[in-house]
Amino acid sequence: MAKQKKRTLLVDVDQLLHRIAVGCQRTWQEDDGTVYPFGDAEEAKQRVDNEIAVWLRRTKSDAARFALTCNDWNWRLDVLKSYKGNRRDAPSSKPILLPYLRKYMMKVYKATKVFSLEADDVTSIWLTDPRIRGEKVLLSYDKDLLCTPGLHCDPGRHGFELFEVTEEEATRHHFTQTLTGDTADGYKGCPGCGPIGAENVLGKEVTWDAVVAAFERKKLTEDDALQQARVAHMLRYGDYDYKTKEVKLWNPK
Repeated sequence: MAKQKKRTLLVDVDQLLHRIAVGCQRTWQEDDGTVYPFGDAEEAKQRVDNEIAVWLRRTKSDAARFALTCNDWNWRLDVLKSYKGNRRDAPSSKPILLPYLRKYMMKVYKATKVFSLEADDVTSIWLTDPRIRGEKVLLSYDKDLLCTPGLHCDPGRHGFELFEVTEEEATRHHFTQTLTGDTADGYKGCPGCGPIGAENVLGKEVTWDAVVAAFERKKLTEDDALQQARVAHMLRYGDYDYKTKEVKLWNPK
């Protein structure tokens, strides 16, 4: 009987920590009406531990790697200054327990934080890294990571059923994101192009030329399309130099 490969779960825990920090936040109101937020740290840690245990059990994983977004700098700002600008300009709503839970993840679970990278970039690099042996499963609630080929798990959309994203499917999703943009992340894509429009543009053959032609029909250039594609791209193995801390920007092959 063949020995089963070791399965490693790869997880961007940003959303998990934010959700739990919000759920464990309370408020105290003084007699003068002043309201102070506070959080139940022990409850928050327990929730984190419980959810990770469920992930490991339901995906039948032997181990897990966790990634956190670097808050010092984001490489995408070098490509598009407006990236996530809507979040920077919005009033701060960071839950009080979030910094505490980030430290907890790094101390207890050895979560990784890489300069200028978002957590989903880190997990995408891991998924495509041939040096990580055994079977790898990328667990994420974020559709952006469908830009990365490999074995995936999206508990929000598919429960804990694992599914494979092929290279062709990953390219289609990347180009779709390039065309539609992502208002939550602050990049606009091709003006007036929604999901149906992107499907019509790409048709049966997913080509960069088709993407560029869509931008040119809106009186834009290939450089405009390239800027959007670079922001939409999830980094893969070889796209980040850990010594120089530089990102190799995406280019059409």
